[in-house]
Amino acid sequence: MKNSVLFDTIAKSPTGIFEEHAVFRNGVCIGQVPASDTADTCGWEKQKERHQNPGSGVVKGMKRLGKVALAVWFCIVFLAGCGEAKVPDVVTVPTVAVSKEGEVRVWQVGEFDKSYYNLAELGNMASQEAQDYNSAAGKEAVTVEKTESVEDGSGKVVVCYKFDNWESCSGFGENTLFYGTVKEAAVNGFHTDAAMKSVKDGSVLDAGLQGQSDGDYLLVTDIKADIYCPGKVAYISEGAVVNGDGSISSSEAEGFVYILLE
Repeated sequence: MKNSVLFDTIAKSPTGIFEEHAVFRNGVCIGQVPASDTADTCGWEKQKERHQNPGSGVVKGMKRLGKVALAVWFCIVFLAGCGEAKVPDVVTVPTVAVSKEGEVRVWQVGEFDKSYYNLAELGNMASQEAQDYNSAAGKEAVTVEKTESVEDGSGKVVVCYKFDNWESCSGFGENTLFYGTVKEAAVNGFHTDAAMKSVKDGSVLDAGLQGQSDGDYLLVTDIKADIYCPGKVAYISEGAVVNGDGSISSSEAEGFVYILLE
């Protein structure tokens, strides 16, 4: 993100709180436990059965739990096979997420392990930058959703920005992010001849992006981060990598990463 005004001036803060650079870039079913048997006739019969056959209750319980476990397994398999990857509750690396409505969230992550750093001042600086940008844009283009320390002992801090659309995200930062159709990507000057490979089997996309429907959705960015897309990813460009949770990492890619959605 371009907001070196925020992050690079940490070293120049007149308060002296920040004395070194803190560099930020880009930045199911659970089984229900059966009720206890009561002393009614039904309960008495069950107690009698257990007394005569002590293992019967255990076997039935295991069968019941087995059915629940099987149902949970099917839920997990089903969920893993559809939809988009979900942003984790705790973000510890630079992250970008785009919603189906086109809203963009960017989590900037940086070191914040000095005793003289002040989290509140960092949050105020971020909010001021957002206000300045909104005043220039004439709309509520960006808001700072949170500024917080990562509670894992790493000494990192996260600033989460929410943008109303990809244009605002690109305008606010030094990096570029686009989300729209293949046709819109071409209109906005993105090269739709990028080589693409399947996330499923690594096969090359025939005819590349130019051979796709103009209505197919595409995400393009040069932000180095874990990217969470508003749909199931079908193809990615060279250098992009699929993470274990289904997000796409652009950290090792050179230049722009192209992500084609189903």
